[in-house]
Formats: sequence, C-alpha cells, structure tokens
Amino acid sequence: MASPLTQESRIHETLASHEPTRVAIFARKTSRFWSAASPTTVIQEALSVLGLSGTKYTFLVNEKWSRLNIFVFDVFHDTYKVDTGHLLCDLPVIIVDYAREKCTLYMAPSFRRSQINVGVAEHHNLNGWQAEPPFFADHTLSKPPSYDSPRDTALLRSIRTKECEQRP
Repeated sequence: MASPLTQESRIHETLASHEPTRVAIFARKTSRFWSAASPTTVIQEALSVLGLSGTKYTFLVNEKWSRLNIFVFDVFHDTYKVDTGHLLCDLPVIIVDYAREKCTLYMAPSFRRSQINVGVAEHHNLNGWQAEPPFFADHTLSKPPSYDSPRDTALLRSIRTKECEQRP
C-alpha cells in the first residue's frame, strides 16, 4: 500500500503540474512581513520559498486583520478573467504561513481551500464590475469595509450557503 504524500511532495507535485494554483500568504503580526513595505515584497518572498522566482502571478486579494495580513495570488492561471472572478472555482490552495521565526508551507485542508476560494469570489462580487484586483479589505478599522455596488447580491447568499455546506 502506498504511503500518503508528505506536504512537501504534495506541494511539489501541485506546482510541477503547472495547473492553476492559488497561494495564500498568512503574515502573522509576529512575522517580519507584518509591516512589509509592499505586498509585492511579500509575494516575491513567497514565490522564492516555493521555488517559483520569476513566475508570473495574479495578485487577487489583501485582507488585513488585527493579527493577520492575508495575501492571495494565483500562479499558472492563464485563463483567469476578472469578468468571471465572482464565480466560484475550486483551485488547489497552498498556504505560506509566516510566523515569528519560521515559514511553514502546506496544502490547505478542504475547509480552508473552500474558504479561500469563496473569499476570492466574494471580493470580486463585492467590489463590482468596474473594479479589478488586487482587492483590499482592512478589518482593523472601527467599522467594517463597505461595498457600494456588488455584482450580484443573490450570489453572495448562495456562495455563503455553499461555504457553510462544505465545512466538516
């Protein structure tokens, strides 16, 4: 019986396939990337850690929370179109987690994969037809982010319902 793939080999296999892949960077408040000069700096470092320096990417979302800064981008997603970004897709997700002194890489478990893919679709929807990524949401302010012209409010309800149904 074959042994299960290690996280490292699953990541390597996913990236070697050159199939569209989503990467989520978790820059914790204790990490050196918490107050990085720019998202590009953080993304370039993550690409380097993944062995993808120089790879074309699409920066999609930056969410800032009180203890976590999240950056989401796609690699090998040549068919990405902003017009259909509000539609849910099920891309594999690699997490690059920067803590105080170390960086951990792992394939997102199904609930986190769903959460990240749904979040990207929601950001496309919430920001409307005229907006293009990267989308920024700052949850550290006294009031939550507001969105004036979402693409489709019915879609928001259906995406959230699907997300809840998919959680274990």
